[in-house]
Amino acid sequence: MTATTSISQFSIGDRFEHGLLMTADRMRAFAELSGDRNALHMEPHFARENGFESIVVYGNLLGLMVSTLVGMNLPTNKVMIIKQAIDFRAPVYVDDQVDLVASVSKVHEAVAVVQLDLDFAVDGRRVATGTCVLKCL
Repeated sequence: MTATTSISQFSIGDRFEHGLLMTADRMRAFAELSGDRNALHMEPHFARENGFESIVVYGNLLGLMVSTLVGMNLPTNKVMIIKQAIDFRAPVYVDDQVDLVASVSKVHEAVAVVQLDLDFAVDGRRVATGTCVLKCL
């Protein structure tokens, strides 16, 4: 008897979306959880002195969005992330609404693997791109 996987739930071109408002409360919670209190993320004066409008949102909050999308917004929960990469292209600030669009770019049925191309935007401006590889269970 051959086990079936959730790979049949995915087709090239499928799109999935998730948005998240980057709030000061989320920044504080991430700092507490991670222990990362780098001045770029905590001190507006430091951030401005170094060419930014204000404190910069932790990049891993964008990674958190991928986790939520994979865990909650796909047609099946029978997947796990086996690889993830994000390229940060522009800063994200507190009170920015980040919208993530993940598109299926590859489906490898023989090994039950799906690749998602990631596109993060704030007000239509691309702030990050990346990929996420899923193993279908």
